[in-house]
Amino acid sequence: MKIKRVLRTTKARRNQISSAPSSSAPQQQQQQQQQESVILPQFLDGPDVTEEQKQLILKRVLEVRSKYNAFVEKDVCQKVKTILFASDLTEDEARLALSICNDNEQDVLNRLSGKGAQKFRNMLKPASRDTAECIESGSEDENLDPVDPLESITFPYRLPSTPTTIISLGSYHKSTAAWWSNPGSLYHHPIPINYKAMRVEKNRSFIMSIDEDPETGNPRFIVTDQTTNATFVGNTPTKPWTTICISYKGSRTTRISGPLYFGFSDPTLQRLLTKMVQESDINEYYYRFVGDGESFCADKDWKDEERQLLLSEISRRCDSISAGDNMEEAKNFPFGLVSRNIPNRTGFQCQFEYNRLVMIGQISEFDGCPVQPLRVNYDKLVKSLASNGQMKRARKFSGQNQVDSWIKKPIGGPNPWNPLPDMKDAITLEPMNEPAISPDGYVCDYQTWTRILRSPESKDTCPFTKKSLSRRQLVKLTFDNIAEYVDKIRES
Repeated sequence: MKIKRVLRTTKARRNQISSAPSSSAPQQQQQQQQQESVILPQFLDGPDVTEEQKQLILKRVLEVRSKYNAFVEKDVCQKVKTILFASDLTEDEARLALSICNDNEQDVLNRLSGKGAQKFRNMLKPASRDTAECIESGSEDENLDPVDPLESITFPYRLPSTPTTIISLGSYHKSTAAWWSNPGSLYHHPIPINYKAMRVEKNRSFIMSIDEDPETGNPRFIVTDQTTNATFVGNTPTKPWTTICISYKGSRTTRISGPLYFGFSDPTLQRLLTKMVQESDINEYYYRFVGDGESFCADKDWKDEERQLLLSEISRRCDSISAGDNMEEAKNFPFGLVSRNIPNRTGFQCQFEYNRLVMIGQISEFDGCPVQPLRVNYDKLVKSLASNGQMKRARKFSGQNQVDSWIKKPIGGPNPWNPLPDMKDAITLEPMNEPAISPDGYVCDYQTWTRILRSPESKDTCPFTKKSLSRRQLVKLTFDNIAEYVDKIRES
């Protein structure tokens, strides 16, 4: 029965082919060219395969090929729409950009906003399309004047990597460290005041803005729904968006990235904010970042040449302060300007190394440069700047638990990052390797505190005051905070 059904079906299809109306001459030529371009398997050349069967197989192959070409064209059109929505390119330029970037629309958007964006745009112009391949291969004209793509940005500006449109960039706020992103965040950037942006989510238009909280003086993030005029406020960019997600979706499981929604994760906006700091406060810029063309050095161990250059720069600045040229520097020593002349080092690294040298007694405190706590967390900011956000993700998804050399602690011998190397443990009377201070001002090695607070006889009890004490209440003393706690230390 199955064989008869197959034979009937084959005969019916043959009759359809034979009874089909003849097409026009151009269509026949086109079909003939398509059939000639199809490579058939070798077994079809055998004597058992008739010409009608070959024609039927050719027709099916052409149908599959046409469906595949339609699918490819639909995919390309969707990618072109994405590029047109996020850039100012024409359709022909978008298609050429896709062909250069191997049909990767994200690569196109990154190249339009990253370094060398102007050269990439020149490749897409009609006069330059013939030379696109040679430019892509690296034979571009090196005599072209470098053009900063940030200079050509006008607002409103649609960010390439996220559907956020910047309405107003705002201005740099020099008040406190609260106007900077968390040093441990994925991207380190300043928070501009009067920043304004727009984003569309779930067919709703939201206006995002940043102003100063009149009570605390810290940044306040505001998101307004233009459909309902509802306003959501928070002290971080994530809080208002989380509230929106909970109120509209009724779920607390959805995770929202506030910096992504505000646009702070976009590389173009990061460069704009960094340039804003560089133009507004050169000392603050070099305190947190290295100069153009330099690579950030995350190693805590300074070379002798670097250390000598650091001390000579500090001495030169102190001489100018004592001479009365710039008394403003005496209040807040400009370690950022000091690091400007030290390649691959930032201002907070220079301040950390200076504090360490003074605390271990290797140098004496310079007149005009007092030892002060760092304005940032050293380890977190070094990790953020050194990895640039990508190393963390790589380790997270690869399952590797590598430790950078600047975080490694010595296995044996004294700890070079100990701010109190000559002070002895109040209980063991031995030199401390990792000092920690209690709320009452008693200092012991952190391992000593741990053993005492974990022991059943004195669990969570201070051995000096007999008060309740937990390990979370202890503060490890570092070069970042020693200046803050040095006056609170009590002798046992």
